[in-house]
Amino acid sequence: MYDLNVPWPRNNYEKLTDEQVVGLRNVIVTLYSLKVYKVAINFEIDESIRLPVNSPQEINPIKVPEIIDVAKFPGLSVYTRLTVVVNDSSKLVSFNKFQNYFDLVAIKPVSEKALQLSIINLNIDLISVALSSRLNFYLKHKIVGQAIKKGVKFEICYDSLISSSSSMSRKHLISNLIQLIRATRSNGVVIAGGCTDAINVRSLNNIVNFFETLGLKRNKINQFIENSRYVLMNGRLRINSYKQVIALDDDDELLDNSKDDPMGNSVVNGYKKQKRKGDADEQTVKRTKI
Repeated sequence: MYDLNVPWPRNNYEKLTDEQVVGLRNVIVTLYSLKVYKVAINFEIDESIRLPVNSPQEINPIKVPEIIDVAKFPGLSVYTRLTVVVNDSSKLVSFNKFQNYFDLVAIKPVSEKALQLSIINLNIDLISVALSSRLNFYLKHKIVGQAIKKGVKFEICYDSLISSSSSMSRKHLISNLIQLIRATRSNGVVIAGGCTDAINVRSLNNIVNFFETLGLKRNKINQFIENSRYVLMNGRLRINSYKQVIALDDDDELLDNSKDDPMGNSVVNGYKKQKRKGDADEQTVKRTKI
């Protein structure tokens, strides 16, 4: 099972406190105990925050070894994700340059124009919709369909549905959820946690039962959960590919991030064979999937 949204405790580049590190680790360990073995830590920032371009090693503040020792949890893989809150997509002209520093890249649009232009201009994996507050725009099937056609998925986080306390917030949640399901025609949707506290983490059965109470069919809910795998594979392909060619042996190798270059360089460079005198002109790789 996958959870592609474990929130990073800060929305800036300030260092985490010891308490925040412990809280983040507890969420991951709780997910692992519920057999969620693929986890993505989500660093969400506003479009106005400048990424440290001149210090590539600092672009991604999520240093997984400092959060959790993955070796102590057999089968666990922890990935990194960047989510940018977008109001004016013209401010993200250099956005695509930083994608190889994160396993997943997502946006959270706050206007219809930002949503439409981001779908057209940006190479993203996920679109996160703020369900807990009233949307400033109407989700149109034509625009949403463009994203789904490109392979971009729309994210629903169950934490906001569970932890919501006010009746008005619940009203917005249900209304926005219905609008998203209608606009996507129940396709291209991903269910994630978004839990900032381990107490809100739920098992697979609880998630399915919860969304069934909202009127969704079980087979659709299972498909939403399975879509997480496709999102992660799409993000990993961006990192491991070289001019639309990728060298690997199976899907598990694609999802393996243990050998990634922390500087964001594609690991596929290791598969390039240096040309020697007498070699064929075409570049040779171990095995390719296109």
